[in-house]
Amino acid sequence: MSKDFGDESKLTWLRFEIPESSWNATVFEQVCRCFEELTGGETITWEVVTTGKILLETHYKKIKDRQKFFEKMVKKSGMKLQNSDTDHPLIFLPAMGWIGKDGQYLPRHGVMIMFKEPDDRVLKYLEAVAEILQATYCYYTPKAAFYILERALCRYFHERGTGDIALAQQLLAEAEGKLPHAPGACRPSDWPVMRPSRLGWLNYWSEETCDLFGFPAQGDLQQLAVAKRCGSGAWLIQLTETPLDLTLPEHRKKVIWGYQRFQFDMGIKTMELSF
Repeated sequence: MSKDFGDESKLTWLRFEIPESSWNATVFEQVCRCFEELTGGETITWEVVTTGKILLETHYKKIKDRQKFFEKMVKKSGMKLQNSDTDHPLIFLPAMGWIGKDGQYLPRHGVMIMFKEPDDRVLKYLEAVAEILQATYCYYTPKAAFYILERALCRYFHERGTGDIALAQQLLAEAEGKLPHAPGACRPSDWPVMRPSRLGWLNYWSEETCDLFGFPAQGDLQQLAVAKRCGSGAWLIQLTETPLDLTLPEHRKKVIWGYQRFQFDMGIKTMELSF
């Protein structure tokens, strides 16, 4: 099963920004156990995936003792694990990267979960894993809507690329110039890394991240399909009742509201994953 993912560009993902304190073997073992609970309680056999430096061949090696494996791997820049014995394949990617700030690059820690759409457990994945990782934020948007939004935010209307150009232009027109432009200006020096770069259909924001947004302010909760306070004090936010579909006028209206209401860090660079 693990070697049958096919083209990884067809997978979707959850990206978690996490504090350095969560970059440890015990936390990653808890994440793996969480997956096992969410996939029926069966033990998942994970494989570490590596690529040869010369021949670029992909190698798979089963992990016998996850705790020991994680204790060794957290000292490196990143790792890629793929499950091999479940009907719901997952890729688990803890990785360190760097982010530019005031002309300097600062260390950054994150985790990416990749899976096949549709998966009706995505909300459970997001909340459960984010709570274990004590994530500062995570967001998820179905891929079709994600690529349309990226075109609109980046003002990219060339035929190359992915995402419906006409819908992206329509979203911009309906926003009347009030949709932010990414990449934007460099962030002010007092902006911490924890400010998200995008609004997702599903969002997990820590207490500190919510404070940056001034969330919840008066009227916020009425605009959202779901706004749930998690055990850690973080908020789980769902923008629309059904998965975001930008062919629907009411969904485009909700996206425009969200980007006007919250100031996202459009200058942020995607985490560089190195293996």
